Amino acid sequence: MGPAVSVRTKRVFQNLRVAALVAVIVGVCAVIASAAVSGPGAPVFVYQTTYNGTTPEPGGSDPATFNTAVYGAATPPAADLLASSSTWGGQPLLNELIAGNQFDGTQLYPCPSAFFLTCDPSGNAVASTVSTPTQVFEFIAVQSWPFYVGKGASSNINNGKFTLETTSADGSWLVLGAAAFTYAQPGNFQRATGLSAGNAVVNNSGNHAPTSVQGSFTIDAAQDCAINIYWVTMESAEAEGGAAQIEYSWDPPGKITFSQMTQSVIYGQVRYLGTGAAGETVVVSDPNGGTHTLTTDSQGCYGYNYLPYSGTQPITITATDTANTGQTITVTDNLPMGGGVRQDFDFPIAGPNVQMFKRITRISTLGPTPGPTTTPRIITPTPDPGSLTGVNGTVNYGPFPGDILTFTIYFRNIGGGQAGSGGTGPTFQDVLALPQAFVGGSQTFTCCTSPAGTIGAAFTQTGQTLKWVMAAPLRTPTPSGTAAPIQGNMSYQVTIP
Repeated sequence: MGPAVSVRTKRVFQNLRVAALVAVIVGVCAVIASAAVSGPGAPVFVYQTTYNGTTPEPGGSDPATFNTAVYGAATPPAADLLASSSTWGGQPLLNELIAGNQFDGTQLYPCPSAFFLTCDPSGNAVASTVSTPTQVFEFIAVQSWPFYVGKGASSNINNGKFTLETTSADGSWLVLGAAAFTYAQPGNFQRATGLSAGNAVVNNSGNHAPTSVQGSFTIDAAQDCAINIYWVTMESAEAEGGAAQIEYSWDPPGKITFSQMTQSVIYGQVRYLGTGAAGETVVVSDPNGGTHTLTTDSQGCYGYNYLPYSGTQPITITATDTANTGQTITVTDNLPMGGGVRQDFDFPIAGPNVQMFKRITRISTLGPTPGPTTTPRIITPTPDPGSLTGVNGTVNYGPFPGDILTFTIYFRNIGGGQAGSGGTGPTFQDVLALPQAFVGGSQTFTCCTSPAGTIGAAFTQTGQTLKWVMAAPLRTPTPSGTAAPIQGNMSYQVTIP
């Protein structure tokens, strides 16, 4: 008899948040104002600076140098954040800031659509609704977005020489980095050359009328999905009053004119038995219309760069393993404008790969005050957004004394081999966090839906540790890989003292 596969979940309660199964974004900035900029694009953040027109504005070879002179740090401080919104049409953040107007309660009007934009203050007034119109005299706008560089048909952006350009009044910079919001320009990295550390690809700094500046670098795309992602960070600075103008564009390899830059990416790897599969077909949908067909490179990598669209949109990706299994897997990811999402595809991998998804699926509560005094209220939580089909319930809940919670752990084997051997299957183990108390006899176990059949599990409790040992191996479902269905679940109840 071979060893059982042991699968563990972490402790559940951190204010009843299933921390083992969710990604939590920490670090929240208070948005002082909400400025509206028309149209789609990557998020843009606007910060107040400390200059009021009486002190000469510093220059800078890259935004980190400028920010250090203005703020005392390379990164704009959250305390000076004025607004967050989106660019107009993905091309510029272009607006009029008349001396004395704040972003707080202010509607920003873009100029008429054109590739290179020139505005005059009299043509685009800003309607200020603030009672103290002297607070903000100068600001910077910051934006960051990714692009993917591949070879041949694996991507719509290929390796070679890239030229970037800004036209701005006043200063502007474009920095190439390995991560979003990179303000200090690194030297050569990730097979990108022609970069000078501390000197932005485009250095258009200073106070001036609309001025165009270009800069170039070269990328020799690697056969490595992870390092083929690059981020561009734009920062523009506006001196006191007048018109604020920023336009940026690029001339990527194979193009003959400057054009609108792409601003979000879906990318990943197609694998067979854990190894990248070359020459496989990947089809991606486009919020702007239609679909695009890619062919994986020698390491199974692919990537598609999108022109701007509104907000976050569902992107459908279909991969076909024509060389080995003939299987097709289709998934849908929510792709934010200005973001990069990695979607890998695993066609039968060697060995088991058991995944679990833990949720709170039922709540019996006497709270909150003033709640029912004797008869509990039963709550069936709405399934969390983004959960797989068949995964119900939620990962977050604020408990009340006397609550009885039902936890359900869903599982599936997305591997290419069965989990377990001989007469036993995987061992599932969960450790309850104090002060949760297990309700004796509340445990259940249900398996399996794919392939259809009945497999039981032996349950034991030792203190706060709950354990299920399947009575037979857990086979792979149909289809396999990332599109595999949920195969079964186990549940139990706890009380909150």
